[in-house]
Amino acid sequence: MPRRFALPALPALLALLAAPAARAQATAPAAEPAPKPAPLVTVTPYGFVHIAAYDNLGPFGARDYVGQALSTGDGGSVLFSARASRLGFRLALPEPVLGARVTGVIEADFKGGYVPTVFDTTTTTTSTVSGTKVTSTSTSKTTASAPSSSWYNALFRVRHANLKAAWKTDAGELSVVAGQDWTLIAPLAPATLAYAADQLFTNSGNLNRRAPQLKATYEGAFDAFGLNAAVAVISPSDNGTPVDAGYGDRARVPDLEGRVGLSAIVGGKKLGELGLAAHVNKRRYVTASNTDDDVTESVFAADAQLNLAYLTLQGEAFTGQGADDGYLGIAPGVNTAHGNGAVLTQGFWGQAVVRPIPLVDLLAGYGIEQPKVADLSGVAARTKNTTYGGGVIVNAHKAWKIGVESYKTVSWSQDAKGVATRAEAIQVALASKLDF
Repeated sequence: MPRRFALPALPALLALLAAPAARAQATAPAAEPAPKPAPLVTVTPYGFVHIAAYDNLGPFGARDYVGQALSTGDGGSVLFSARASRLGFRLALPEPVLGARVTGVIEADFKGGYVPTVFDTTTTTTSTVSGTKVTSTSTSKTTASAPSSSWYNALFRVRHANLKAAWKTDAGELSVVAGQDWTLIAPLAPATLAYAADQLFTNSGNLNRRAPQLKATYEGAFDAFGLNAAVAVISPSDNGTPVDAGYGDRARVPDLEGRVGLSAIVGGKKLGELGLAAHVNKRRYVTASNTDDDVTESVFAADAQLNLAYLTLQGEAFTGQGADDGYLGIAPGVNTAHGNGAVLTQGFWGQAVVRPIPLVDLLAGYGIEQPKVADLSGVAARTKNTTYGGGVIVNAHKAWKIGVESYKTVSWSQDAKGVATRAEAIQVALASKLDF
């Protein structure tokens, strides 16, 4: 009998002996995963989805913006656009470098133009040579304005791409910015929902420009006031061609700007700020006698903002000698048809934003820009431009806004012979913006 049950009992005996070891292995704590290395750079995406519908009562130079009314054209139009949608990334180094907090930003939208239509043009020429007819055919590439199907397939453009190093001290914060950013002249932006890609009142008193630059700033807060100051060395910008060697580039001197701002602080919050800024640059033109003609240009500007519980008032004013075309103005910077004279331009804009309840913003504003007509002798240009209107923005959600705005633009122009024209148009815009 013992021999009969010896082999069947062996597996049961081995399992009994192995059970304590299996239980010990099952109850042993799992090994902890290796810690992940800290990121070299933290990246935070941001942006918004923007859609707007524009109903134009009269022709505008751009059918999705109220910058210029045309005296000739095909009348009104309806246009939808999503080209103002924006995508950006905020960058930061986790640890200070040389005692500075290092951050950066790169931001783009789809307002960089569009791919135009290119087609072949064939030209046939018949001539007579020594009594014999000779026919020749040539083919060339012709570029035309893009159709609607191309206009909606908009191109990416860089808005901002810069790096900032900031040092905090007992007297305030010092920082250096290198890259593409807003310039120091006229730093305010009117409140709007419909015009997310182009600042409101551009061409009507609102100078604005983004450009590659090197900028140093100081910001300090004291008991009842704050002080900020900045200086910048900026890449030249003008209407010269080619685009990377314009008149400012050929002068071999960068643009220089500076701004000082003084703010009032009540209860730890900024009540308002007044800023003064200046700009100077040079352009180099070649005269008829093949000699260099260097023209000095300048801009002086003031900006102000007042923030109350239910009301924000803001605006800017400027006077410029020759730099208008570098800041999206309406006049050429220099009149090459009139002795390379710098064109004097002046303008201002103002806006009120009323918040009767947190859900609603009411907008009303006016802007005007006017060059000195005598400086435009022999040049076809606008001699005056005004834009005014307002709207309602509903804060439907912390991240979602919808609104309707309407603006009227009146443009006065002259041709090269000085013949004047006047045009006006109205635009009604419905817009939606979802932030992320």
